[in-house]
Amino acid sequence: MLDKVNSLQTLEEEIKKLEKDGILDDERFAEQYVYSLVKRGLGPLRINKYLQEKGVDSHLINTLLKDLDWQDLAKEVLLKKSKYQIPPKEEDVIKLKRFLNYRGFEYYDIERAFNNLKIDENL
Repeated sequence: MLDKVNSLQTLEEEIKKLEKDGILDDERFAEQYVYSLVKRGLGPLRINKYLQEKGVDSHLINTLLKDLDWQDLAKEVLLKKSKYQIPPKEEDVIKLKRFLNYRGFEYYDIERAFNNLKIDENL
């Protein structure tokens, strides 16, 4: 972009104009990025890592991630991966837990997702 403008000052002015117009907005970018990663079935640990790599402010990351129901999202990912049933073998359950952990879900949320799924199956 610098080679298309005459000076660094002009570049800074253009960036400020984009920010003022709402075109260049870190918060909006982060919200949309979180939304897309959640839709891909990723958990808070992995999303946090990706946002940090993109240079998003840690306070903004925490604000965006704290409002989501990670247990429910872990359960959705679990249901999709397990084809809507808990496998009878313990080794398959462990594989599913490892999968959720790899996706970035925390241990507590994984355990709660399994417990909620077991309760739902008993109804």
